[in-house]
Amino acid sequence: MCGILCCYKCQCIDNKRLLNRGPDHQSTLTTSSNVKLAAYILHVQGHSKQPVSREKKIMLFNGQIFTFDKELYSSDTVALFNSLVNFGVLKSVEETQGPNAVIFYDEHTDELWFWRDYFGRRSLLIAHEGDGFILCSVGDSERQWYEVPAGGVFCLKGAGNNGTSYHVTCHAYQGRRDTCADFASQLFKSVSIAQDCIASPVTPLNTTLTCDIPLQWVDKSDTFLLLLSESVRIRAHCCGKPLPFSQDTISDYCSRHCESTSSSPCNPHQNMTPSGARLGVLFSGGIDCTVLAALLHRFVPLTEPIDLLNVSFGNFDSTPDRMSALASLSDLQQSCADRKWNLIKVNVSRDELQTSRDKYISDLLYPHNTVLDDSIGCALWFAARGVGHCTRADVGCTARADAGADPTDEWMFSTARLLFSGIGADELLGGYSRHRGAWQNG
Repeated sequence: MCGILCCYKCQCIDNKRLLNRGPDHQSTLTTSSNVKLAAYILHVQGHSKQPVSREKKIMLFNGQIFTFDKELYSSDTVALFNSLVNFGVLKSVEETQGPNAVIFYDEHTDELWFWRDYFGRRSLLIAHEGDGFILCSVGDSERQWYEVPAGGVFCLKGAGNNGTSYHVTCHAYQGRRDTCADFASQLFKSVSIAQDCIASPVTPLNTTLTCDIPLQWVDKSDTFLLLLSESVRIRAHCCGKPLPFSQDTISDYCSRHCESTSSSPCNPHQNMTPSGARLGVLFSGGIDCTVLAALLHRFVPLTEPIDLLNVSFGNFDSTPDRMSALASLSDLQQSCADRKWNLIKVNVSRDELQTSRDKYISDLLYPHNTVLDDSIGCALWFAARGVGHCTRADVGCTARADAGADPTDEWMFSTARLLFSGIGADELLGGYSRHRGAWQNG
């Protein structure tokens, strides 16, 4: 996941957290019209650099595009930029499939376009700064940030040479005109809503029920599995090599994230092994992430391991998520016995949780601050950090509930470049305990 930053007609900020989102490439471009654009890139598809510019048109892009011709373009970034330049913003947005957040600046017209995909799968925030605005993937506690809604495409244009007054035009996704209008009115005095809407990429939900189940619905579960499999296949095939690993990687990690103690991976005398995986799964042991892991097994060469990252707070191996992860690992070991599974057990003490929440996570979640946001955000943050005890399935791990590390455990650093999450899929897969109990009872 990349980090993008645009400072429009204002003093730019130094957002150090963006560096963590782009280990492969960092670059900055400043225009003659006092607009600064910066990119921090994690390569997933291809190795293009950002900001991308041509004919005084500049693009920042965080995400993935699944609908580009790989024979014509070296990366999805290049494909999207060419589409924006050749066909315009609105047509390109309608034809683009994939999670993305985009900033596109046309210096000729002094128009700043920005948007997120229809499902809001990549972050983008906006804040006032002096007489201008800042757009960024990650906020901080020093400003009042607003989340750019996944409601449509916004076009910001400065008025006059100094650009101290602004007009924004909202091009709403179908059915989201009010969302766009409410957002724009909070930040801008001059707002207009385009009459034509951007076509929705999803089919409207059926809101009526009948007693008879149409025959064509019977095979919908098979269709769902095919669609889910194709979604996993596309993402697995587009991912590049594992993240680089060296002792400097560990030293940098240790200096930023944890204390050096005898029980910590940051102990300089502690050996740590790179996982060697390109792909990983945020793994609670539930039906959603287990299905994703099984599908990945279909599309990843058997010579490659797959990381399963499981987070436990406080009681470690006695927590429900740890126990279900160990049980699901056993199922995967039986059904996919020729795969090397790295179950990386991320153990987080309550003190470390509170310290990391105050120092990093709260700002990364901002402006979201509910209990649910905090719970999910903390688990995701520690899992994505990718350091913990590893139980290798190929050494005969069995599900255990006792505290402490298994004798077969070792410290491991996940090199996965792309992590899969099954959040929200429980309902689709019948993943609640009552379904499991009904299945076990016949």
